[in-house]
Amino acid sequence: MTALFREEQAFTTRLFRAHPHAGAVGAFQGANYDAQAYYRPQLDCVMFTRDEVPFCGCASARSSR
Repeated sequence: MTALFREEQAFTTRLFRAHPHAGAVGAFQGANYDAQAYYRPQLDCVMFTRDEVPFCGCASARSSR
């Protein structure tokens, strides 16, 4: 990983962990490479940011079936 990627990863991890809805399941705007038209189930997920966070609750529940 490059230094720029690591810097961006650290920034987004800090940003999302400090958010009041961190860890909550809901409808968060911005998914599928579109900032407004699609929604994701959690604020942060490994599929969204590639940070060192687990899959969101919906993906985890689906993969365990």
